[in-house]
Amino acid sequence: MSFNDKMFSTFGYKALELIFGVDEASLKEEEKRQLISLSIMMEKNAALGVKVSEIINSNLENEEKLASFFNLENSGEIE
Repeated sequence: MSFNDKMFSTFGYKALELIFGVDEASLKEEEKRQLISLSIMMEKNAALGVKVSEIINSNLENEEKLASFFNLENSGEIE
């Protein structure tokens, strides 16, 4: 079981706040699923993990971070 799997098993959607630093309560169901998908892809792609870390550590507001995460999740860079 991966680290993120353990996080989701223990904390449910609250793990999204712990992993990505975004307000889980403000997310729509589809957005939560996209972030879970991104967390799975991060574990398989170190370069993607680095990009996510850069977004997490940035000074962006919650909405801007989410947009950046969704752009990563939807981009061809993660394949």
